Amino acid sequence: MPERDKMQLLKDILLWEIRMPFSTAPKSLSEKSQEEGIPAEQELEKVLKALESQGKDVGQLLVEKGFLTAEALEKVRREQDSSGLGLPQALVRLKVVSAATVTEVVESLGRLILEEVSGQSLGQILLAEKTTDEEGLKKAERLQQQAGLNLEQALLELKLIDLETLGKLYQKHFSIPWIDLKSVQLDAKTVRLLPDNLMRQKHFVAFRKRGQALDVAMIMPRDQSTIDRLQIITGLKIQPHLVDLRALNPVLRKFVPDVNEAAKARIREIATSDIQEASEEESTVHLVNKIIEGAVNARATDIHLDPQDDHLRVRYRIDGMLYDIMTIQDQQMILVTARVKVLSDMNITERRRPQDGHIAYTMGDRKYDLRVSTLPTHLGEKLVLRLLDDTTVLKGMRQLGFEEQDLAIVEQLIRRPYGMVLVTGPIGSGKTTTLYAALSEVNQANRNIITIEDPIEYQLPGINQVQVDSNIDLNFAEGLRGILRQDADILMVGEIRDGETAKTAVRAAMTGHLLFSTLHTNYAVNAVTTLRHLDVQPFLIAGSIICVIAQRLVRKICPHCAETFIPPLPVRLELGLPKNSRKAIKRAVGCAECYHTGYMGRTGVYEVFSMTPRIREMLIGGTSEERLFEVAREEGMTPLAENGKGKVLSGQTTFDELARVIYI
Repeated sequence: MPERDKMQLLKDILLWEIRMPFSTAPKSLSEKSQEEGIPAEQELEKVLKALESQGKDVGQLLVEKGFLTAEALEKVRREQDSSGLGLPQALVRLKVVSAATVTEVVESLGRLILEEVSGQSLGQILLAEKTTDEEGLKKAERLQQQAGLNLEQALLELKLIDLETLGKLYQKHFSIPWIDLKSVQLDAKTVRLLPDNLMRQKHFVAFRKRGQALDVAMIMPRDQSTIDRLQIITGLKIQPHLVDLRALNPVLRKFVPDVNEAAKARIREIATSDIQEASEEESTVHLVNKIIEGAVNARATDIHLDPQDDHLRVRYRIDGMLYDIMTIQDQQMILVTARVKVLSDMNITERRRPQDGHIAYTMGDRKYDLRVSTLPTHLGEKLVLRLLDDTTVLKGMRQLGFEEQDLAIVEQLIRRPYGMVLVTGPIGSGKTTTLYAALSEVNQANRNIITIEDPIEYQLPGINQVQVDSNIDLNFAEGLRGILRQDADILMVGEIRDGETAKTAVRAAMTGHLLFSTLHTNYAVNAVTTLRHLDVQPFLIAGSIICVIAQRLVRKICPHCAETFIPPLPVRLELGLPKNSRKAIKRAVGCAECYHTGYMGRTGVYEVFSMTPRIREMLIGGTSEERLFEVAREEGMTPLAENGKGKVLSGQTTFDELARVIYI
């Protein structure tokens, strides 16, 4: 392989530009290079030379360890040359791996390379401990490639090592115990704590529960991404144990029966009238319950069930990011989809039109509402389940992340008797949470508060909430006109989408009502331009708006694993620090507490644009948006980016996270 190709392959693996979650790989070379002022190329060359000193290159290593065949590697490299794609994307395009597993595969490749360079690979350990010789190791690696086993199981299969000896090496070098399943009395209740499909795919079984810890026998006990997924699904601390696949298979056959070919054919040909009955079988009910419980344990806001060619991809949205959790094989896809639709009271025979439904779910002593929607795609129905939990949304204004100066302004303005307060930002930026928090602040027994929403996500005590219904032509504008005849003091319109709604909202704010609503604009001052485009006269905008809040959500850095470091010069300058500043900021690392993402929870980044007399006069005069922004800054407004930089400097989030959310 040419030197350039070797380096590019190494870059594709070790410097994959998107740091994915569930990764326990050491600090990326790019971060290390930035910190120490060493070019990343030099670090990569060191890794390349270390491999070559062992008589290997990157491609040979991947083939030798059974991750890719020589033919597959060559095919991938040709695809990269012709398309310009990186290694992960080429692997997916050629269907060498699926989109759902590519992150796991690339991270495994990275760990393999770094272990090989550091001398911590299992093969090197076995040779150093004189447990096997070069010839035995090569024999095991050949079987690994031919049979699709990992190295541990290949060694055991060839009887080059016994489980006890291998287990002691694991305990010594990796602090991972081993288990002989023949000596364990398995309990079906414990085994069933884990999803059947994952047990079959990844070859593991839960064999003991100790309080909040769960002992799991695995053929790949160093597969941290799978361990993290099991912790999410169960809410328990997973303790992996090395096991022999030959002892594990009989256990899986006993407790987790596979779907045979006849059953697969029956599912594919099953009559529509029988789908509901089949979807209520224990295995399907158990799997769907585990998917929902896992989302609750992970603090997820959404569950995505995405149909692929031959499987259903399950993803959770945690702190605003979508993470792959598991895959469901094709024979179960239709049953899982049908089960969710039955729970949501949907028509299970309708697969050509989008549908909406609702699930009331109880887990322990907590109740959750799940809003479910389906969307027909060419591969099947895609489902999204949104988890609605009052405790995560119904917060006070002080819990949202406002800086003290902005909070004081907002709290003062929302207590005015009339006028319009707008919250702007893209979908998923937390606008609804801010609106609900503001309504809670002004919710008093002597006030009549009415909202019109699409949909009503949370029940607000003491507030009258109206649901938009297109079937009867009840839209925002029509509903708002009806609300104005209800002697309301405070109004909330879920979203201003059109000119009719905008004009009605402005009229309400001008006639003695305090009105809250949202607009889809990027920045606070953009709201003025948007209302102009909706044919609202400038003098009406100036007379009705009292405040516009633009916002984004950024992930908060995990307090358990965050590292401090001196940022490189470009980052110091971007943050407004002097060139020679030694001010430290924090970066994400990843630990078991945050599922190795480096982040835990989210906070808001805000821009508060208040209608001062000077701005009102300029607005009536037709001043441009750019000039309004300049004057707003002069009048005390802190722009979104500046607010976010303050959160980086105070250690609440990272510069990388801010750059991901806000263009800076």
